[in-house]
Amino acid sequence: MKIILHTFLLTLISLAINAQCDNYSLKQEVLMTQNIALVKGQKIIGDSVIVEVFKKWKGDSIDKFVKFKLEDPASKYFRIDTGKNYMLFWFNKMSIDRCSRSSEFKFSHFEYELDELLSNYKVKNVLAYDSVQYNKRNKFISYKEGLEYDLQKGKYAFYDVDIGKVVPFNDLPKELSYITPRRFYVVDKNVETAITKYDVVFAVILENKELILSKELKKRALQACFK
Repeated sequence: MKIILHTFLLTLISLAINAQCDNYSLKQEVLMTQNIALVKGQKIIGDSVIVEVFKKWKGDSIDKFVKFKLEDPASKYFRIDTGKNYMLFWFNKMSIDRCSRSSEFKFSHFEYELDELLSNYKVKNVLAYDSVQYNKRNKFISYKEGLEYDLQKGKYAFYDVDIGKVVPFNDLPKELSYITPRRFYVVDKNVETAITKYDVVFAVILENKELILSKELKKRALQACFK
């Protein structure tokens, strides 16, 4: 219940703040920001959270570990929690602005653009960075079941509900925030076509409202696997 309430509060705060934010392009924000890095919240010490830097694009003062104030969920500044990966934009010795592109790593989809804009980036922890990248590219969790799946350890079909087609994982709509999560619903298992056999067929939608898996929807998803 606490997790749901926390997420709900963050969503309301984000909506209120984003409505007042200026719209800067990535290039403009890169020019204006002192520090840009991919990090993970590691531990809390007193009123601060310690983060480990996996990859740094900008910031001469960034070491392997950086300390930020542990913000209250209702704070006007961006909050970092332990155990989560983040893409952060911030100024030296200042709290992180919620109007920046700072977000959980799974919601940021501009990493390669940053690589082009700031080609002298440095990977600080290669093993951790490779692991974070692998998880983002290959792992997902089924809605309701809460089971983790790995693209490299199974054969899966993804039925994009909005367009009514089976599409590759990388062509599914990108998840951008808590407001519109990407949800994977199990339609059926061990589905065999003339060409391949799928361990699991998923219906996927970018929607906060729960999808009703009707018999008709399941039928459309399975038929799409045979096209």
